[in-house]
Amino acid sequence: MDSLALLPEVALLSAARSHTEKSARDALSAFDQRPEILEALDAYGFITHTGDELRVTGVLRQAALRVADQSRGSQASEWSQFQQYYLGLATADDRSDAPAYMRVGAGYAYHGAELDEGAGLQAYLELAHAESLALNLETSEMAAEQARRGLLPADAPALVFLRGMTAYRAGRTEEAVAMLRPLAGMKQPAREVAIAQHLVGRRDCIRGLNVPGAQRLLKRSLKSAVDRNDTQHRIHVLHSMALCVVTTDDSQFEGARQLLLEALNLAAGDVWARAMILHSLGQIEVRRPKLRSVGHERLLESLHIGRELGYAKHIDKVLRTLRDFRLAQR
Repeated sequence: MDSLALLPEVALLSAARSHTEKSARDALSAFDQRPEILEALDAYGFITHTGDELRVTGVLRQAALRVADQSRGSQASEWSQFQQYYLGLATADDRSDAPAYMRVGAGYAYHGAELDEGAGLQAYLELAHAESLALNLETSEMAAEQARRGLLPADAPALVFLRGMTAYRAGRTEEAVAMLRPLAGMKQPAREVAIAQHLVGRRDCIRGLNVPGAQRLLKRSLKSAVDRNDTQHRIHVLHSMALCVVTTDDSQFEGARQLLLEALNLAAGDVWARAMILHSLGQIEVRRPKLRSVGHERLLESLHIGRELGYAKHIDKVLRTLRDFRLAQR
C-alpha cells in the first residue's frame, strides 16, 4: 500500500477530497501524469464512486497523506504544487466541473489550510458562520482531518467555533454549549465570541445554572453586537435576554416586554425574526388582563407569518400557545 501511495498520480488524486471524472482527468493532464491510472485504480478497488463523483479509497488516501505530511516543509514541493492547483480550481469563477466541496467554499478552506495555517483557519471560521448543517458537517470533517495530521491546532478558536456551531445546528445543544463555553469566556470583540456568549448565556439561564453569570454573558454579547453594529445579532440577544428575565423573575415582566419591543422594532425587515419575537411577546402579554387582546393579536400575526413562510414547527408552536390561551379563558 505504501509503495502505491508513493506514485505521483496517487498523490495528486489524493490531494483532493474528491473529484468529478473531468476534474480528475484535468488534474492528471495538468501535471503530465498518466490518465490510465484512473482505470487501473478503479479496477483494483482503490476508487469509490458516489453519484457523479469519485475519490481515492480511505486506506490508500490515508497512506498518501502520510507520505505527503512526512515530506512537508518546502513550498516548492510537489504536494504544495498539487494544493496550489486545487486551490485555484476551488476559487475559479467557473467551478461547474469541480467536485461539490469546491463549489460551495469548503475547498477554499481545505486547500488553503494545506498551504497556510492562518488562511485555512480564517476560511473555516467564515464557513462556521454559514447556516447550513450540510456544509458545517462537511467542513468539520475536513478540519478534523487536518487537525489529526497536525496541520491545524485542534484547539484553535476558529475550529472550536466550527465544531460548536455544527453541533448546535444538528440539534445537539448541550454538546454545543459545552464546546462553546471556553469561547464565551474570551474577551475578544469577535462575532464568534459574541455568538458563543449568547448561546451559552441563554442555555444556562433557561436551565437555571448560575443565572447572574448567564445574564452577564448575554449583556456582553449585546454590547458586542452594538459595538460591531450587528443588528441581526442584537435582535437575537435582546430576545434571549427577555426570555431569561421572564423565566427567572416574573415580576420583571415589563422589563422583559420592553426588551422584546426593542427587538421587534429592530426586526422590521426580518419577517422570521418578527414571527419568533411576536410569539414570545404574545405569550407574556396574554397573561396580563390589560394586554390580553394585544397579545392575542400578536400571536395571530406570528401564526400568519409562519404560514406564509411554511415553517411547520413554528405554526405548531403558536397553535399550542393559542390553544392554551383559549383553555385558560374558559
